[in-house]
Amino acid sequence: MVRAGNISNFGYTGNMVITWYGNACFGVETRERGVEPKTLLFFPHDRTSRSHAMEERAAIIVAPQDVKTAGQGFHIDTPGEYEMAGFMVHGIQLPAIGSFSACMRVVVEGMRVAWMAAFPGKALSDKEIDEIGEVDVLLLPLNQEKGGKFSAADAEAAVHFMNEIEPHIAIPFARDEKTMKVFLEEAGVKNPVAQEKLVLKQKDLPEETSIILLKA
Repeated sequence: MVRAGNISNFGYTGNMVITWYGNACFGVETRERGVEPKTLLFFPHDRTSRSHAMEERAAIIVAPQDVKTAGQGFHIDTPGEYEMAGFMVHGIQLPAIGSFSACMRVVVEGMRVAWMAAFPGKALSDKEIDEIGEVDVLLLPLNQEKGGKFSAADAEAAVHFMNEIEPHIAIPFARDEKTMKVFLEEAGVKNPVAQEKLVLKQKDLPEETSIILLKA
């Protein structure tokens, strides 16, 4: 069962904060009282809104090799395993995604976040789904990419993929309002309300998949 939802938060200590900056750009931040926040930033070059300050202070930046990033953050541009600043990152090679052919699986504050820059151009195999593994929060792209150009992914395929992954929370993102609207209708979500950011503790994860919209 899928529903639109908001998560109750109880302060910032030990929280994970997810912010959407438009297109495929997301910030994942850890917040703990008395400790300086640490941030991982996906695709800062693809943002449509604020994130320049976030980019400068990010501990980790995921972006293509040919993208010049601001700040001193560690630049991840290929699949592999990385661990730093409280983040465990596993980049999984998935050629069907597009030019940046990796699904990034991040473990932080005891929660598992999966992100891709674009929706797969073809259905993933059972082996590829198994490689992605268990996911608590799925950042779900609704556009496919080919040769640097984007088009709307099939909404039914996007819902099917979400159900295959079975995340506790799915955060869909699209490059236009129409693509998002079609997906939400297919997923059976009515009257969704977007929020500024998602602030989450492991204990607050819903049992059933909850679709949450963020504002860019």
